[in-house]
Amino acid sequence: MTSGWKYLYSLAVTVAAFSLWTVPLYAQEYIFENSQSWVAPQSGQAVIECWGGGSGGGVSNSGEGGGGGGAYVRSTYNLEQGVEYWIWVGNGGQPGQDPYFAGGRSGFGTTPRVPDIYAVGGTTGQGRVGGAGGSANVSVGEVRYSGGNGGSSSGGNAGGGGGGSSASPDGDGNPGADNVGGQGGAGGSAPFDGGAGGTGGNNQQNGQSAWAVYPGNFGGGGGGGGAHANAGSGAIGRVRITYVSPNP
Repeated sequence: MTSGWKYLYSLAVTVAAFSLWTVPLYAQEYIFENSQSWVAPQSGQAVIECWGGGSGGGVSNSGEGGGGGGAYVRSTYNLEQGVEYWIWVGNGGQPGQDPYFAGGRSGFGTTPRVPDIYAVGGTTGQGRVGGAGGSANVSVGEVRYSGGNGGSSSGGNAGGGGGGSSASPDGDGNPGADNVGGQGGAGGSAPFDGGAGGTGGNNQQNGQSAWAVYPGNFGGGGGGGGAHANAGSGAIGRVRITYVSPNP
């Protein structure tokens, strides 16, 4: 059994154990792709998962590094019906070396000021060097994984590095590949329940934005541009709430 199916199986077992719960919200999911407040429709225990936003690729005239993918965290909460909670969804970062262009933090909180748990976004490519994935060490949650690092470019008339994938419920994200000559590196492949990184551009071609890899992609870093071309942007983060049982 793969790790991805093991995660789903463990969630299904948890739900089945409380199959006598009178209101059937077992494994009901709420997925958020925008920051907002949210009122719990039901009291119950829920798994809260957050994916940070992916970063954009670097800026260079001779091949650019790919952006890092967003981190992943999850924690279990006892939610109360009618109580307002707050959701933060990290933006996808833009190309550039300034930390301002990094992927945004995604989180969940019981107050509007500071999230209780959060997954940080990936960091931007630093010129030809790929950006680091969002770090589990600076994220907050019961379970934490780091995003994949962006691939680097060798410079000259070179292709760009691929963007790193997001992390996932199963582990750290996959790194983007380095360029091979004038060919851009592949983006980090999407892990189970995670997002892919953008492909690095070939020489004089733009890097792929992570949100454009496939519809609904999230958390991946943008691909670095080839020489004399532009890097791609990162994909937004995500928050998911899954009811699993009544409150203890």
